[in-house]
Amino acid sequence: MFRLKKYLRPIKWKCKTYFHLIKFKLRNPNVFFGSSVQFIGTKNIKIGENVTLSDNLWINANLRDNKTRVIIGNNSHIGRDNFFTVGARLEVGDYFMSSIGCSLISAGHNFDDPLKPHLISGETVNDSISIGCSVFMGAYSKVLGNVTIGHGVIIGANSFVLDDIPPFSMVIGNPARIIKRYSFKQKEWIIPEKYTENDELSEESFLDILKQKYNCLPQSVYAASSKTGWI
Repeated sequence: MFRLKKYLRPIKWKCKTYFHLIKFKLRNPNVFFGSSVQFIGTKNIKIGENVTLSDNLWINANLRDNKTRVIIGNNSHIGRDNFFTVGARLEVGDYFMSSIGCSLISAGHNFDDPLKPHLISGETVNDSISIGCSVFMGAYSKVLGNVTIGHGVIIGANSFVLDDIPPFSMVIGNPARIIKRYSFKQKEWIIPEKYTENDELSEESFLDILKQKYNCLPQSVYAASSKTGWI
């Protein structure tokens, strides 16, 4: 009997996984799902319209209650091999794009008791990550902790973001530092020291412009998944 249960258990898990995935896809007909996309806490995850979820994406909502803990905005593209582990909340604005191997980490493991195995030590779930609209994350970049990233931000490849980033900033490095900010007054990227309030554009105005010009972007399915084949 024990051996039978041992072999039946993975079959049960697979059936449960397929059921939740099919249910989620029916609720989100305009979302492209790559192969091996995994959600833990599907009822806590909300995906916007016209979103592309690439191969091997893993989103883990550590607080599984009756609240929405993860929001992915409209017209967003989540790259291959991305990992999002969510504490209190993760909110990603419209027109977000992440490249390969990006991570958003607002939950960790509890290390209060070093005599307790890490596998069962429990999670820290107090932090939140908030990302404005039209943010780009370069390849293998990471965001960690309780962080707010403004709209129009560009995060360079392999950068490690540990602190808040103001709107229309270009950041690189580990830890990430601001090297330029976009001035709408001068219509170019300038060094942060020369940036003033007159150079700014509010997120509401910025999003209105994007919606008027690019209401529905084409989904990057070839970049998202090997199952779409060759071109």
